[in-house]
Amino acid sequence: MSCRRAAIIAGLLLAARLAAAPAAPAATAATAAAGEGAFIALQTSRQVDHVALPGASDPGQRTRQAVLTQLAPAANAWLLLSLPTTDGRGTRSFHLENAEPQRQHVALDHSAPGTLLITRDGASTRCTVWPDTALTQAA
Repeated sequence: MSCRRAAIIAGLLLAARLAAAPAAPAATAATAAAGEGAFIALQTSRQVDHVALPGASDPGQRTRQAVLTQLAPAANAWLLLSLPTTDGRGTRSFHLENAEPQRQHVALDHSAPGTLLITRDGASTRCTVWPDTALTQAA
């Protein structure tokens, strides 16, 4: 990976690593009390994009998808990326923070499912995030 590409996605990966860390017991209890998805439901201006992943189906043969939720599109700073696990048993979610929201846009790449398209100052960089090991290896 080039230094330029690493610099572009550094903010995204740091936030993803922090979001993947286990929650503290108090946070877990608060989340359970509030109900799953309550925070996302409160983001009324959110935008959700999804793309079917190649060869990704669960044991019931349903197609699995990558889902990217822009939590506050006007701010362009906070995103939630949800990916199926490669074993088909669940979903992992990553909170991503756009380090340069005025200059950089993050989206799912529909021409290359399993890839984020990061556009900054007119130049685009692709970042593979699925299979789920790709994001872990990049961090």
